[in-house]
Amino acid sequence: MFEGVIWGLPSILPYADDILDMSKSGAQEGDGGYFHGGWRAGHNICPQMSGRPPAATYLNRIAPLFHGAANKHVLAAAECYARATEAWHEFDRQLSRAREESGHDHTEASTDPAHRKAGAAAVRQAHDHEKDAIAQIAEALDALSNLGAQRQ
Repeated sequence: MFEGVIWGLPSILPYADDILDMSKSGAQEGDGGYFHGGWRAGHNICPQMSGRPPAATYLNRIAPLFHGAANKHVLAAAECYARATEAWHEFDRQLSRAREESGHDHTEASTDPAHRKAGAAAVRQAHDHEKDAIAQIAEALDALSNLGAQRQ
């Protein structure tokens, strides 16, 4: 059913590329419209926006349980998720539901090159922060692993 679909972090940059591709109108063109009216933050993107604040909060809350390098990397990962959240919200302001809530039409924005460029830039920033968060978590796990090895 989902043949050829990419998931997770590898899917974020191609999504930004799609937003930037002005040959994909974004306009509502019946059932054939690309993205059916725009790059709305639907089921594919909303988990990114809604999942990052609790990830940042969780990491900030557990950071005191760790010392040294592990603590530093857990806090850094929390900051990365907070920045990813900001970037996803900027995407939302440019192209999605936040536009409608402020009285603007998201379909109009999805056909405007300036909004598309700003939305894609925000998605790219979110990707970079997500990638950095994952790297920081890996560093924290490394630090904990090294600590465990030293105790043996």
